[in-house]
Amino acid sequence: MKPEGRGRDTKTIWLFREQLMEHNLIKELHEEFDLPLQSKGFKIHKGQIIDAGIVDTPKLRNSREENAQIKAGDTPERFKQNPHVQRQKDIDARWAKKNNDNRYSYSYSYSYSYSYKNDIAVDAEHKLTRELYVSSAEVHDSQALLDMLSENKGKGVWAGSAYWSKKFELAL
Repeated sequence: MKPEGRGRDTKTIWLFREQLMEHNLIKELHEEFDLPLQSKGFKIHKGQIIDAGIVDTPKLRNSREENAQIKAGDTPERFKQNPHVQRQKDIDARWAKKNNDNRYSYSYSYSYSYSYKNDIAVDAEHKLTRELYVSSAEVHDSQALLDMLSENKGKGVWAGSAYWSKKFELAL
């Protein structure tokens, strides 16, 4: 039993979210939350702002063979043999190349990040989150765009250049 006044731990929240996803309830809960907001005038009027952010995770210290197995969707034998090792490994994240824009020089540098990506759509007027798309970091921004567009009464969509393509321009 948790002491009075202490919040839930991360694992509890993660397990709850996994159960919501398993039963396809996230969208339904979001719509239930949205109804009272809309009745108070928080509707999409001015369009949406869409962007992505990288969420780093601890780097894995695995052999090349283990990394190849993880990428292929398999669990390395060492993880199966020792449950303590498996608990410490995040095998759902992926490597992504990030552009470190150095605004004070004429060169760009790149770094690699073992991470996830959060694509988010917010209402341009009220700045309320309309949609959130979480993926491993190697998923390109453009893969999330159509899933994130809310009914856009304001007709404006502001998004980073990584989202643009002719296909998406026609969809908008």
